[in-house]
Amino acid sequence: MNSFLNLNRHKIGFAFFICLLIVLIFIAIIGIFSNSNQESLNIITTVIMISLAALLFPSLIIITAYWEWLRNTRKRKKAYNTVPFDKLERLGFSKSLKNQKTKWYFTEEIKQGTINDFHLICDIDLQDPKIMEFKALVKFRAMGDNFHHIKSTLNLYDIDFDDEYITKRYNLKNLKIATDSHLKADLEKFIDLLKKENFEPEYNVVPKRVSTPAKI
Repeated sequence: MNSFLNLNRHKIGFAFFICLLIVLIFIAIIGIFSNSNQESLNIITTVIMISLAALLFPSLIIITAYWEWLRNTRKRKKAYNTVPFDKLERLGFSKSLKNQKTKWYFTEEIKQGTINDFHLICDIDLQDPKIMEFKALVKFRAMGDNFHHIKSTLNLYDIDFDDEYITKRYNLKNLKIATDSHLKADLEKFIDLLKKENFEPEYNVVPKRVSTPAKI
């Protein structure tokens, strides 16, 4: 709980305000329709209803969001404690803050580092937490007719890409690497494949919803 508050103290008030605003707008709409139908509302009952809704609904939403944050944090901790990912610091990775610069998501701790000039973000796939991902930030280029060839070549090495990252994936239930040195060699091979396909590292763009390394 302390970690959550330290990372998100400034966001909780904003979240409470947004939830409260939604409640008040909803109640106002109900009031408008009630008046148009000439329904009489008991003032005391209305005040109690508004007060309870204004307190309980935002609190419930924030508690639910905190529970989801906690579940994701536990999933990450389990993955980061899996050999050889428990030795990421030896490869130059450090803690980083995800969602730090947006008020619409709670801030979470992940890890990031640099391998052969390519910036890598290390995080789990939250939809499938047994998958550890290393996302490389690259300068995307026009691939034309080579698109399918490049994609199929990278897929052979459990590598995929979207409009922002090229991602190397590891299945924690079926790892073929046993030590941090093996992991380093595999990540270097990953980067070599990117260079072979003429991808270049992106230096000037901060990845969306990921900040600079955390000062822990």
